[in-house]
Amino acid sequence: MTNEQLDMIKRLQSLFKEKMWEWQFGDSLYDIRWGLGIIVTAEPHILSLKKTRVLVKFESLPTAISLTGWDLLDSLRIPKPIDPWNSERGLWGMLDWRKWYVENDCRNGNLHMKTEEFGFNSTDPFTALLKALCQQEGV
Repeated sequence: MTNEQLDMIKRLQSLFKEKMWEWQFGDSLYDIRWGLGIIVTAEPHILSLKKTRVLVKFESLPTAISLTGWDLLDSLRIPKPIDPWNSERGLWGMLDWRKWYVENDCRNGNLHMKTEEFGFNSTDPFTALLKALCQQEGV
């Protein structure tokens, strides 16, 4: 994850919390203490039951660690680019597609995203979706 991506993820947290609801199995996160991680077990309503324990596997640690909902309050949510089970939980599903248009330039791998007022190119779809959401949300 680049610093640019992490900055955009921080700015979009209120949208991510609104759209992703509760933490679920397979959700990615960034924690200031341990870095990037993924939830490997989760019970329903983890954030409403702050004492519920979950296992999180962080890239920086050799094994998964047990955390509570309280421990995850300051962690940054990182949505999947596309969530195959619930489209609104993924970056693609958070975009207002009545406003956005996407072109894929197969010759050089560029993804061009644009609205009537704004457009940009990116070779990384994850970064492109984050940029589009930041523009859409005004953050």
